[in-house]
Amino acid sequence: GAKRSTYDFMFGNMKLEYTSSYKYLGLHLDEHLTFAPSTTILADAAGRALGGVLAKVKVLKDLGYQTYSTLYDACVCPVLDYAAGVWGFKNYDKCSVIQNRAIRCFLGVHRF
Repeated sequence: GAKRSTYDFMFGNMKLEYTSSYKYLGLHLDEHLTFAPSTTILADAAGRALGGVLAKVKVLKDLGYQTYSTLYDACVCPVLDYAAGVWGFKNYDKCSVIQNRAIRCFLGVHRF
């Protein structure tokens, strides 16, 4: 990995400590300011939200695409896409896994 700076950063008379990650406005940044930790945490939370949607779908049965899509857009997308505008153009696989799982489950071709 990249080396850490040997420079001592100060805030007034206080020396600031290095940290491997930092949480700001719900985003977890690593020491290299990448969004990988955030996307992992958000994908895990979106997976739980999708599980809730799928549980509702299983109970209600025979929901159409429009209803499923509305539930997905209301419950999963806000979590999965939180602050996605600042992630840049990198493809984060964990987010794609959640989207693929949602599609597979709706089509009935999910894994058991």
